Amino acid sequence: MRMGFLSSAFFWGGLVVLVGLSIILNSLGVRIPLVRIAIGLFFIWLGVSFIVGGFRRTIERRVAATGPHEYNAVFGSTVFDLTGIRPGDKDERVEVNAIFGQARVIVDLNTPVRVEGSAAFGQIRFPDAGSVSFGDRVYDTPRYRGGEPALVIKAAAVFGQVVVEGVRSLPRTDTVPEPGS
Repeated sequence: MRMGFLSSAFFWGGLVVLVGLSIILNSLGVRIPLVRIAIGLFFIWLGVSFIVGGFRRTIERRVAATGPHEYNAVFGSTVFDLTGIRPGDKDERVEVNAIFGQARVIVDLNTPVRVEGSAAFGQIRFPDAGSVSFGDRVYDTPRYRGGEPALVIKAAAVFGQVVVEGVRSLPRTDTVPEPGS
């Protein structure tokens, strides 16, 4: 469920900051039309949101990843299914970037996975419900063991969002039963 602008922390935080500035500036005898500035900023925000997707249909693209690559979600929403990637003798490296968009990354929790997240004016959410909005964070699945081969995901969000979701696959068997046995 998507929250509206009037119920967002950005709106209420900005309103509190403007009220505080107004009180301080008025006590110093400085008269600045903060209400007019706030209304102008609101209309600028509204116009920009219309331009970048306020009235667009949500188009979600699914990508089944099969190897070490770089994947990008720019001005849109993309799902990257990394459940088919298994580390061999060395780490498998994947880079996922969200720039003004959303990237959903699906990983198999039965595979050793390390997610190295870096966000700047964006958000990265991890399978343990943790997140980072500005800065770096590392998440390891329960199967990850330092020094052993793993799927290493370098996730970056710049004015966007990367959501890493964990799923559990069925146990893998490397042997195929003989017909009739």
